[in-house]
Amino acid sequence: MPLPNNFLSLGTWRILGLGMATTLTSLGLFCFIDPIGAADKLGVTATTPASRQAVIKIMYFLGARDFCIATTLFWLGSNRQLKSMGVLLCSFGFVYIADIWVAVTGPRGWDAGVSGLLGGALVGSFVGLGLAQCPH
Repeated sequence: MPLPNNFLSLGTWRILGLGMATTLTSLGLFCFIDPIGAADKLGVTATTPASRQAVIKIMYFLGARDFCIATTLFWLGSNRQLKSMGVLLCSFGFVYIADIWVAVTGPRGWDAGVSGLLGGALVGSFVGLGLAQCPH
Protein backbone atom coordinates (compact mmCIF):
# COMPACT_ATOMS: atom_id res chain seq x y z
CA MET A 1 0.00 0.00 0.00
CA PRO A 2 1.28 3.51 -0.76
CA LEU A 3 2.25 6.10 1.80
CA PRO A 4 1.01 7.29 4.28
CA ASN A 5 -1.45 4.43 4.90
CA ASN A 6 1.12 1.76 5.71
CA PHE A 7 2.45 3.79 8.65
CA LEU A 8 -0.48 2.95 10.94
CA SER A 9 -3.13 0.29 11.50
CA LEU A 10 -6.71 0.70 10.29
CA GLY A 11 -7.92 1.30 13.84
CA THR A 12 -5.40 4.06 14.33
CA TRP A 13 -6.42 5.74 11.07
CA ARG A 14 -10.05 5.57 12.21
CA ILE A 15 -9.14 7.21 15.53
CA LEU A 16 -7.24 9.95 13.68
CA GLY A 17 -10.27 10.56 11.47
CA LEU A 18 -12.52 10.77 14.52
CA GLY A 19 -9.96 13.14 16.07
CA MET A 20 -10.33 15.38 13.02
CA ALA A 21 -14.11 15.23 13.48
CA THR A 22 -13.69 16.27 17.11
CA THR A 23 -11.41 19.14 16.10
CA LEU A 24 -13.93 20.36 13.53
CA THR A 25 -16.70 20.14 16.13
CA SER A 26 -14.60 22.31 18.45
CA LEU A 27 -13.93 24.86 15.72
CA GLY A 28 -17.62 24.98 14.83
CA LEU A 29 -18.53 25.46 18.46
CA PHE A 30 -15.98 28.28 18.75
CA CYS A 31 -17.67 30.05 15.81
CA PHE A 32 -21.03 29.90 17.60
CA ILE A 33 -19.83 30.77 21.12
CA ASP A 34 -17.47 33.61 20.19
CA PRO A 35 -17.97 34.58 16.54
CA ILE A 36 -15.99 37.82 16.83
CA GLY A 37 -13.08 35.99 18.50
CA ALA A 38 -13.17 33.26 15.84
CA ALA A 39 -13.19 35.88 13.09
CA ASP A 40 -10.25 37.62 14.74
CA LYS A 41 -8.29 34.34 14.59
CA LEU A 42 -8.86 34.38 10.81
CA GLY A 43 -7.70 37.99 10.64
CA VAL A 44 -11.20 39.37 10.00
CA THR A 45 -11.92 42.45 12.10
CA ALA A 46 -15.27 44.21 12.39
CA THR A 47 -14.84 47.99 12.33
CA THR A 48 -18.47 49.19 12.36
CA PRO A 49 -21.67 47.92 13.97
CA ALA A 50 -22.93 46.80 10.55
CA SER A 51 -19.72 44.93 9.77
CA ARG A 52 -19.85 43.36 13.24
CA GLN A 53 -23.28 41.91 12.47
CA ALA A 54 -22.05 40.66 9.08
CA VAL A 55 -19.01 39.02 10.66
CA ILE A 56 -21.19 37.29 13.26
CA LYS A 57 -23.46 35.89 10.54
CA ILE A 58 -20.51 34.72 8.46
CA MET A 59 -18.95 32.97 11.44
CA TYR A 60 -22.25 31.19 12.08
CA PHE A 61 -22.06 29.87 8.51
CA LEU A 62 -18.48 28.72 9.09
CA GLY A 63 -19.52 27.03 12.33
CA ALA A 64 -22.37 25.26 10.55
CA ARG A 65 -19.95 24.16 7.81
CA ASP A 66 -17.60 22.65 10.37
CA PHE A 67 -20.47 20.92 12.19
CA CYS A 68 -21.74 19.41 8.91
CA ILE A 69 -18.34 17.97 8.04
CA ALA A 70 -17.78 16.73 11.61
CA THR A 71 -21.19 15.04 11.74
CA THR A 72 -20.51 13.28 8.46
CA LEU A 73 -17.08 12.16 9.67
CA PHE A 74 -18.56 10.80 12.91
CA TRP A 75 -21.24 8.92 10.96
CA LEU A 76 -18.74 7.46 8.48
CA GLY A 77 -16.40 6.50 11.31
CA SER A 78 -19.14 4.76 13.26
CA ASN A 79 -19.95 2.73 10.13
CA ARG A 80 -16.25 1.94 9.54
CA GLN A 81 -16.25 3.66 6.15
CA LEU A 82 -12.64 4.76 6.39
CA LYS A 83 -12.07 5.34 2.69
CA SER A 84 -15.09 7.67 2.58
CA MET A 85 -13.77 9.54 5.62
CA GLY A 86 -10.49 10.03 3.78
CA VAL A 87 -12.14 11.28 0.61
CA LEU A 88 -14.18 13.77 2.64
CA LEU A 89 -11.10 15.03 4.49
CA CYS A 90 -9.13 15.32 1.24
CA SER A 91 -11.94 17.27 -0.42
CA PHE A 92 -12.02 19.51 2.66
CA GLY A 93 -8.58 20.65 1.47
CA PHE A 94 -10.36 23.26 -0.64
CA VAL A 95 -11.86 24.65 2.56
CA TYR A 96 -8.39 24.78 4.13
CA ILE A 97 -7.17 26.78 1.13
CA ALA A 98 -10.11 29.20 1.39
CA ASP A 99 -9.55 29.70 5.14
CA ILE A 100 -5.85 30.38 4.59
CA TRP A 101 -6.63 32.78 1.74
CA VAL A 102 -9.09 34.72 3.93
CA ALA A 103 -6.49 35.00 6.70
CA VAL A 104 -3.61 36.01 4.41
CA THR A 105 -5.61 38.66 2.54
CA GLY A 106 -6.95 40.15 5.79
CA PRO A 107 -5.50 43.25 7.41
CA ARG A 108 -2.98 41.26 9.49
CA GLY A 109 -1.73 39.20 6.54
CA TRP A 110 0.56 36.33 7.44
CA ASP A 111 0.38 37.28 11.14
CA ALA A 112 -3.29 36.22 11.39
CA GLY A 113 -2.67 32.71 12.67
CA VAL A 114 -1.78 31.36 9.26
CA SER A 115 0.75 28.94 10.73
CA GLY A 116 -2.03 27.25 12.71
CA LEU A 117 -4.20 27.05 9.61
CA LEU A 118 -1.32 25.61 7.58
CA GLY A 119 -0.60 23.05 10.31
CA GLY A 120 -4.25 22.04 10.40
CA ALA A 121 -4.33 21.74 6.62
CA LEU A 122 -1.24 19.51 6.61
CA VAL A 123 -2.57 17.26 9.38
CA GLY A 124 -6.01 17.07 7.78
CA SER A 125 -4.53 16.25 4.39
CA PHE A 126 -2.21 13.60 5.84
CA VAL A 127 -5.05 11.92 7.75
CA GLY A 128 -7.31 12.21 4.71
CA LEU A 129 -4.75 10.58 2.42
CA GLY A 130 -4.13 7.80 4.93
CA LEU A 131 -7.84 7.09 5.31
CA ALA A 132 -8.52 7.30 1.57
CA GLN A 133 -6.02 4.49 1.01
CA CYS A 134 -7.77 2.15 3.45
CA PRO A 135 -9.26 -0.98 1.86
CA HIS A 136 -12.83 -0.16 2.93
